[in-house]
Amino acid sequence: MCNTERILCTENPNQNEDKLNVNSAAVLGFVSAGLGHSAMNEINANLDLPPMSYRQYSKHHEIISDVILQTAWSSMEEAGKEEAELAKEVGDIDDDGIPTITVIADGAWSKRSYKVNYDALSGVACIVGARTGKLLFVGIRNKYCSICDRCSSKNIPSPAHSCCKNWTGSSTAMESDIIVEGFQQSISMHGLKYTQLVGDGDSSVLKKLCIAKPYGHKVSIKKIECVNHLLRNYCSKLREVCKQRYSSKKKLVVPYLRTTLGNNIMRLRIGIKKAILYRRSQTLSLEQQVELLSKDIANCPKHVFGQHESCDSYFCQGNKEGEVNIVPDMIECGLFDDIESSGKRLVQNVHSLILNMKNNAAETYNSIVCKFVGGKRINFSVKNSYEVRCKAAAICYNKKEEYLALLHKNLTGRSPGQFAKKYIARVKRKREYNKIRKELFPRLKKRKTAAPPDENYGRTEIHEFEKKRDELLEYLSKTEDEIKDIEINTRGQSSNSRWKQERSSRLTASNFGAVCKLKSTTDPSKLAKNIVCSEFRNSAAIKWGIEHEATAKLQFENDYEDLVSDCGLFIDKENCFLGASPDGIIDPHHIVEIKCPWSIRDLSPQQAVNEKKIKYLKIDQNGDVRLKENHNYYFQVQGQLAITGANYCYFVVWTPSGLIVDKIEKNISFWENNVPKLKDFYLNVMAREILKNS
Repeated sequence: MCNTERILCTENPNQNEDKLNVNSAAVLGFVSAGLGHSAMNEINANLDLPPMSYRQYSKHHEIISDVILQTAWSSMEEAGKEEAELAKEVGDIDDDGIPTITVIADGAWSKRSYKVNYDALSGVACIVGARTGKLLFVGIRNKYCSICDRCSSKNIPSPAHSCCKNWTGSSTAMESDIIVEGFQQSISMHGLKYTQLVGDGDSSVLKKLCIAKPYGHKVSIKKIECVNHLLRNYCSKLREVCKQRYSSKKKLVVPYLRTTLGNNIMRLRIGIKKAILYRRSQTLSLEQQVELLSKDIANCPKHVFGQHESCDSYFCQGNKEGEVNIVPDMIECGLFDDIESSGKRLVQNVHSLILNMKNNAAETYNSIVCKFVGGKRINFSVKNSYEVRCKAAAICYNKKEEYLALLHKNLTGRSPGQFAKKYIARVKRKREYNKIRKELFPRLKKRKTAAPPDENYGRTEIHEFEKKRDELLEYLSKTEDEIKDIEINTRGQSSNSRWKQERSSRLTASNFGAVCKLKSTTDPSKLAKNIVCSEFRNSAAIKWGIEHEATAKLQFENDYEDLVSDCGLFIDKENCFLGASPDGIIDPHHIVEIKCPWSIRDLSPQQAVNEKKIKYLKIDQNGDVRLKENHNYYFQVQGQLAITGANYCYFVVWTPSGLIVDKIEKNISFWENNVPKLKDFYLNVMAREILKNS
């Protein structure tokens, strides 16, 4: 052993007075990086350094907390003085001699809601001066204090402590309460009145301000809606319209129109944005600008979708070569009314649009808070850490790269060390460089490559699906000669493999009723899966029907003296994906559909109808048995008549005790009303299921 004793210092003892304590500096560094005690000890373990106890961490956290809160308050007071000077320069002073300004406000919470859980323990809201872009007020609300909660659970009195709990209401009400507090303190804190508020679409803030009346009954606060939020909400509503198969008029919207709308949502937004900028640049009165902009917003959808009769000369030069006007089609199905309804809020807030103001400044502060609280992934709400971090973010927002130097100076009374100064200088230099670069070299618009969900995550990408669907439709498309050939070669139907193959990729008449009667609230994919993946079941009822179909056909021939020939699969000439397989054909104008119900095998058909054992048959006023027009069998028969080209169908119900026949005439209007539903179902739902299983 050397028997030597030495003192090892973690800091230079000669410079101790002008340097921050290493433990306090470490805690400040982790707070600035959005980390906490656990992360500090994990990093220390990787560096093979001794861990810091939670008690020690809390001690130094308290030291820096007081300085952070005081520094944040001072920075906001300085910003208030700047705002007051600028307001005085332009003459924005009320009758009481108090400067009036426009402010931007917004709120944030300690956890993400994902539009489901609005139960954050803490919330923050800020007020930013519109002229300086600096924070004037920051408020925090906390619903929880770990010390109070622990004592309450043990039924013991809470010790003397700095309790951070200052809110008992709902988490969603935090933002409006903080902003109202900021308005109420504006005169005492800055000597200012906030007469105009720029914010998002949260109406509860303005409502509470109107109730609180922070400046008395004589001063009313004007709300200016953020342009970005208005346009974003407009686009969201249009996307919702694209998802609806039916318009608000309960009319079917063909996929082509919905797809066209979806592809042009950003074009609609850009068109409105350009109209705002143009009308603002005109040397007209505000009311004239508002009136003209309202007309531009109303006309924008017409312009985008090919109707240019009302377009102003600055907006477009008329019809383009090859452009198709689809506005009449959109009006006919009700889609255009839904598009106009989506834009009503823009027209209602056109006064805000013409001012073209945004709450980006407040959103920027919220993003800095997000960095200080670890991306909202760590719970800093158990004590006062959330408040400290929000106030530290306020200093960082107002002072930018001088944040570290200012805190160090307030903690020690001196400037930071050389390495901290080098870091601050480097950050400042980079910021100035980026600013100059943006001025000299405007950012070029780059084409963004979309990365939507693929086959490994959700649905197949839309364009890829449309490409594959077109290939499927091309495969199904047949000439008249090919249609005749398929009908001949698929006779025998269920016993014919070609018949099974050809109908497997088509929507056949037996399913028309189920498709046409689908409710708009029902998920159609389940029905599509049942159609595509279903197999012939070998049940007693099906066996009975197959075994006795020939007997029923023979009895019909004897009773009606008509020869019924076998037939195969008929394919619709206009829609190659629709098919029908009647049970027989008499001539080009007459077909036969036979039902042999197992449930009434011991009764005669007439007796079963009288006893109401058959739900799809009824007795009309003349005493004749008729097929109900709302039953799936009626949809099947009308589909068979339309696809085969026949005019009449003999609908035969047979039992061993006899048969009943209803001669059904082709109903052209019935078919025309329902074929769009069949097309929409196949092209957008069933085709996807077929491709998934191919």
